[in-house]
Amino acid sequence: MAQSEFFDTLETRPPEQREREQMGEMTTQVALAQQHSTAIAEILRAG
Repeated sequence: MAQSEFFDTLETRPPEQREREQMGEMTTQVALAQQHSTAIAEILRAG
């Protein structure tokens, strides 16, 4: 099996698509952190 220059197809996405998808995932992660971590929720409220 030939080794690819890239780990997977996520690395070869167009920059606009990559940014859009990463920002959506980050929004989800921040929401989960706020819901499940009092410390994170307080830090984000203070900022």
